[in-house]
Amino acid sequence: MEIQIKPQFTPDSALIKLSGKLSARSADQLEDSFRPLLVQHRHLMIECSDLSLIDSTGLGALVRCLRAALSANSRLSLVALQKGPRMVLELTRTHQIFDIYDSVTGALQEAATPFA
Repeated sequence: MEIQIKPQFTPDSALIKLSGKLSARSADQLEDSFRPLLVQHRHLMIECSDLSLIDSTGLGALVRCLRAALSANSRLSLVALQKGPRMVLELTRTHQIFDIYDSVTGALQEAATPFA
């Protein structure tokens, strides 16, 4: 299994639940699912509790999603990163550019605060 993407919605937010591996084989799938959500939602969350691996291409896809969100004056949060994917972000220091939360509740609470 490469990746499964399951979107869920609230009035202002969209939650994209990822399962499997975010890799060269699935990065385009994430980006293609992410872009249309920017039109309707100001806060997008990528829930990663079932994501087992992120490779360099997958990391690039996350960064492109973040750039697209920022360009659309939206927020992107990563939620429930597991040990392996979190380590990839820490080793590449990209954890410093993402809003990372342990839970969807924490990300939603932050989304309720105004943009800086």
